[in-house]
Amino acid sequence: MHFVLLIWLILYTANSVVVCFSALVPNFIVGNSVISAVMGSFFLFSGYFISKNQLPRFWVFMHYISLFKYPFEGLLINEFSRSGKCLETMLDTCVVRGEDVLREEGYGDEGSRWKNYVIMLCFILVYRFVAFLILRYKCSSHAGVRGFVV
Repeated sequence: MHFVLLIWLILYTANSVVVCFSALVPNFIVGNSVISAVMGSFFLFSGYFISKNQLPRFWVFMHYISLFKYPFEGLLINEFSRSGKCLETMLDTCVVRGEDVLREEGYGDEGSRWKNYVIMLCFILVYRFVAFLILRYKCSSHAGVRGFVV
């Protein structure tokens, strides 16, 4: 259930970002370049390659606005929380469990799962609203030319 919800939120968040930037740019080629740059920078700061603690201070904000941070944490929480999976054994004794890794890396527990869902939903709403504002502004600025009334 959680996995399907997370996948749906990931797809809808990505779609909302593309809708927002598509409304902002003048054509397909520019849009493709802008989306690639934005998504690439979000991926770099998501916590997959380098953790938040290792980032320079002036780049930490990018970690929090990254669209990949919250799905990444959600997938890790879905996989390792309450699973009882042993990730490393020594002399037939489990030394590292999935929950230990989540706690050590600061990904949290079940409460963090729902926090990530809410943040992704907020991203969806914000990007859709910004796209609406951009399109409304573009239509109102061309109202005299095309005869649209907004």
